[in-house]
Amino acid sequence: MTKSATKLERDAETGFVFIPPDPQYPDLASAQSIGNRTVARAIANDWKTFFPEFTYWKTRCLVRVVGPVVQIILLERASSGWNYHPIHLIAFLSSIERDESFAWRLEMCKESRLKPGNGWLMLHDHHQRLPEFAKEMRERLASLPTEGDWTFDQLLPVAWKLARKSHWPGPLRDVVLLCTWAGRVRLAKWYYLKAKIMYYALYWPILLIGKLVGDTYSTDMRFWRQDVDQLIDHPEKVRQLVEDNVIRFKFDKMPRFEVKV
Repeated sequence: MTKSATKLERDAETGFVFIPPDPQYPDLASAQSIGNRTVARAIANDWKTFFPEFTYWKTRCLVRVVGPVVQIILLERASSGWNYHPIHLIAFLSSIERDESFAWRLEMCKESRLKPGNGWLMLHDHHQRLPEFAKEMRERLASLPTEGDWTFDQLLPVAWKLARKSHWPGPLRDVVLLCTWAGRVRLAKWYYLKAKIMYYALYWPILLIGKLVGDTYSTDMRFWRQDVDQLIDHPEKVRQLVEDNVIRFKFDKMPRFEVKV
């Protein structure tokens, strides 16, 4: 099997499709930077071959909408520009504020990201190593598949795991509003109680000092609680917030998948 192949061939060991260089795009072996939009689009199109249900969105980003969640494969480039690292992220549409950009939300998601591994893909060996990286990502994301619908019972443990990992109000809020979106109000209140206990147990010294000196740690938590208090008993409001953000970020043009409750 060589890079000069004229059609897609399937690798016998991995079962993945081998991708010859596309004449429409530059030769990645000689490309200088993934920061170039044409190069980034070529790489994203190659990844889409392995994840066909995803849609190219913005630069170096593949997304698909699953219920109230956007599942993301972000091709994060190194500062040098000649290598990149694929990262799997999930962003909860119910938690994106009206004045918040999706790019900012992606930065927040990186704090609790689900990584396929610690390796970086060099541009010059992108075609050779892509099947290996794609296979690893699928295996590591078995609990949250990259194709088809999900169930609520699949998504909730992953959301809670990310929340416990980050310890910040945003992911904790995600879990609570996910339960509300699904109509599980009693479950949402249970996770709300767990979230407050965990947050206060970890940050009570900072929160106490913040209350005395007016620091943002205490005010962030107060605003977060006020927001959740207004939404936790109203699944219809959370669902409307999700649909508003789907339209706002133009995800309504993409295929929609379901989270089965």
